[in-house]
Amino acid sequence: MASETEPDGLGVEDLRLAINDLQARLDKMGPPPSPLAEIVDSTNTLRTNEYLSAKDAVCAELLSHYGRYARMLESVVRDALDVQSGFLEVLRAQSELLEDGKPPARMRAAKAAKGRGKGRGSSGGGKKTAAASAGKRKTRGSPPAKRKVRTTTDPRPAAAGRPRAGRT
Repeated sequence: MASETEPDGLGVEDLRLAINDLQARLDKMGPPPSPLAEIVDSTNTLRTNEYLSAKDAVCAELLSHYGRYARMLESVVRDALDVQSGFLEVLRAQSELLEDGKPPARMRAAKAAKGRGKGRGSSGGGKKTAAASAGKRKTRGSPPAKRKVRTTTDPRPAAAGRPRAGRT
């Protein structure tokens, strides 16, 4: 996997910030100086030459940073595509296992562990019978607690699969 830094230690974010700074410097430079009538032509040419030299240096540095930035981003995209192809290979292998009718090894191991877990530390597998539950609810000498019945204003009759209204 390629690193996201250049040999000089600049990372993708550092290059992006440097590019933004260079763009701001170019914007500050503004347009080239216009010739002044009161100055000799050779002086106007010198002024223009100095401006163009400074602008050329900034543009050269900007192009260098853009080139490095593009190479780094290509490397990151290439690595992401490699990871994606690896995921696709894993998914294909899993789908082949499922098509063969065998659950993946992890699922088989989970089912086996679940089967071994029965009977450990509990007498009834964790489920209580209705008689056992009813025995706990009753107290000596007192009648069973009355259930509150909630009424509903639903005009529809109770349908199969839908809980009956009015029960809590």
